[in-house]
Amino acid sequence: MKDRKTIAVLMCQPEEFYQRRLMKGITAQAFSLDYDCAVFSTEYKDVLSAELMKGAANIFELINFELIDGVIIVPDTIKDNCALEKIVRLIKDNFSGPVLSLDMEMPGFGAMHCDDGAAIEALTLHMIDTHGCKYIDFMRGIPDHPHSIRREEGYKRALKKRGIAVEEERIHDGDFWYDKGDQTADEILSSSLPMPQAVVCASDTMAISLCDALAERGIAVPEQIAVTGYDSIAEAREHDPSIASARIPADLLGKNAVAWIDAQIGGREFVPIEKKINIISAQSCGCGGRAVDSKLTQELLYTDNNYRTPYYSTSNDMMGKLISADNLDTLLYDVNWYAYQIKPFRSFMLMLCDDWVSTTGSFRTSGYPEKMHMRFVNRADINESHINDIEFDTALMIPPEQADTPKPTVCYFTALHFFSRCFGYTVISFDGDPCTPCLDYREWIRCVCNGIECLRRSLHIMAMYERVKLSAETDALTGL
Repeated sequence: MKDRKTIAVLMCQPEEFYQRRLMKGITAQAFSLDYDCAVFSTEYKDVLSAELMKGAANIFELINFELIDGVIIVPDTIKDNCALEKIVRLIKDNFSGPVLSLDMEMPGFGAMHCDDGAAIEALTLHMIDTHGCKYIDFMRGIPDHPHSIRREEGYKRALKKRGIAVEEERIHDGDFWYDKGDQTADEILSSSLPMPQAVVCASDTMAISLCDALAERGIAVPEQIAVTGYDSIAEAREHDPSIASARIPADLLGKNAVAWIDAQIGGREFVPIEKKINIISAQSCGCGGRAVDSKLTQELLYTDNNYRTPYYSTSNDMMGKLISADNLDTLLYDVNWYAYQIKPFRSFMLMLCDDWVSTTGSFRTSGYPEKMHMRFVNRADINESHINDIEFDTALMIPPEQADTPKPTVCYFTALHFFSRCFGYTVISFDGDPCTPCLDYREWIRCVCNGIECLRRSLHIMAMYERVKLSAETDALTGL
């Protein structure tokens, strides 16, 4: 990472649907410009407990901004205000380069938003031009939310382009989730306005809930009211009726974010990358059959509930193996063995603090020591793995021999912790496609953390037993 410029990305749950598409765009553009990416992420999006969130957010303390040339923040994925405040403080105290916030304004930083409005405008125009609809309602998300505002603007632009009056009563509050379908259906059916020929929804989840609510009230979709969504999630493609939609241009946002950072570094004017919006036709708009891609169909047809993925399998005994380990080498051997469950990757590394076991009663909760220990590395790219102890300066974040890669790489840094107790961190890297950890990665890492904590407690109990044994066998007065 040291020989190339590096862009740091700060987010939560990079393995999730939207974040994966965003990272696909970020890495594609970064790799084309010969940048490395370092992603620092937490595994918990919603606030669960103060200690748990503190332990996860400690990974941001690892960032050495002297090795970073640009920063991209995805604050809308991070719901923990304490973590966001920490990120802002660390950046403002340690970094003077370009910083870009995606999908949310953050004081003092540049901002870039996903062009939601253009997609909703295209969907609304599709219902007007292709299906001849003149009465179109809109189900927005949470009122005053930036995404709601931009998507509503796209709906209104489409109506105005075709000379259709905007009627505020045709705009219904949603929640971006499944909970407002019944309310919206009742508002539509009780309205004094003519029945809408179509309802454009600001998310697929709301479109699904509205279709179900209309069906329960005897309204056929799309024969009586057509419905469109926005996201193109798997649940929408598999719903009956399948939901007409458009993909969130998250990959385009990622590409433009890197292009903006690169322009700032090079002192050039930023020229946005543009991409045509593709409407995904489906049953709910009246265009045709299920909009299911062949890969998803194959996954569904060949899925066994007992073997859904290598990690989520009734044959997976990883947790039992890890919590029963009686020494660190045994635990690391098992973690290394079960790394096949999170493949493909270029490499996977596990770093431990020297005080991770901490039998004194006190433990680390903030930051990392000056030296870290890489206890094993699994190099899938060359089919080698090593369980050893390589000490390196924490400021490097990765041992020099592992950071020197022949082509641009993206590394994901994740905290190893048990509630607020810090053990160290993991690094999983990619240099092509895929460019993000698999969907099981978050739970897999949590299993590793639980295994380390069980071993720590076991070692602590054994240390206490030895002290008690020594005390019982030794005369306190003479030392004999």
